[in-house]
Amino acid sequence: MLFAQSPQSANLSLVQQVAAFSNLGSFIAYYRRSKVRAFLVSFALLFFGLLLTFLVLSGFGISFHPPTVLVGIVWVLLFGITALGFLHASIISLLRRNEHVTIYDQGLVHGIGLQQHQYHVVRWDEVETVSTNGNEKGGQIILRPQNGKQISIRVNLQQKLPPSPAISLVRLVEERFIAWHIQGALSQLRSGQELNFGNLFLSWQGIRTSKTFLSWRDIAKMEIRVLTDDDRSFKALVMYPVGGNFWQRTSFRLEDFPNYCLFHELVIRYIGFPIT
Repeated sequence: MLFAQSPQSANLSLVQQVAAFSNLGSFIAYYRRSKVRAFLVSFALLFFGLLLTFLVLSGFGISFHPPTVLVGIVWVLLFGITALGFLHASIISLLRRNEHVTIYDQGLVHGIGLQQHQYHVVRWDEVETVSTNGNEKGGQIILRPQNGKQISIRVNLQQKLPPSPAISLVRLVEERFIAWHIQGALSQLRSGQELNFGNLFLSWQGIRTSKTFLSWRDIAKMEIRVLTDDDRSFKALVMYPVGGNFWQRTSFRLEDFPNYCLFHELVIRYIGFPIT
């Protein structure tokens, strides 16, 4: 879980030095992970991991009598792998206990690791794609710079009670990305070029996919819906053609939709087509 803080209440001296060195401009917001929650999660995962490890090494006591040697080996491997999974998750949670994100006018500083002075710096004009994905276990913001390492910021996108720092952070990242890239996108559209959004291409004339092209007058409606595939729910942009029914729709998963925030802004504000 990330908490928003003011610059006065947060220890931002090192971060501010990094931001000044990278010319990131004026400070906007600071978010940090709850260390108490990180330690509790790490302790719980470590406990279950060690418990399973003990059960595996002790042969589950005298009550564990597999019918065959092969079944015994399979059980040991199964519980052993599960125990390693718990231990690995515990280490990851511990490593992320110092995670924090500082937003500036021209970029952000992402701090993560056992040491609080380990930082990733990215400028908004260097970010090529922004995407978010989430499920019942949490979520993440993914930034892909043009010539750099991908940055993943873990957030709880399922937190519903306002104010939600995670949702606030997502919106702020998307707002800054749009502010820096909207004019370039508009220039490309006005010159007759298409904009690539993964499996979808946007132009002033309409939307093209690998299978078809629909002009704006051929599109009846676009909306965000929650769909289900293999017992997994996900949000998707759903597009309905004029005269078509529900089964003739075309859907695009938002988690696989790079720069959806920019697409949404262009379609609604500049092209004038509603997305409900």
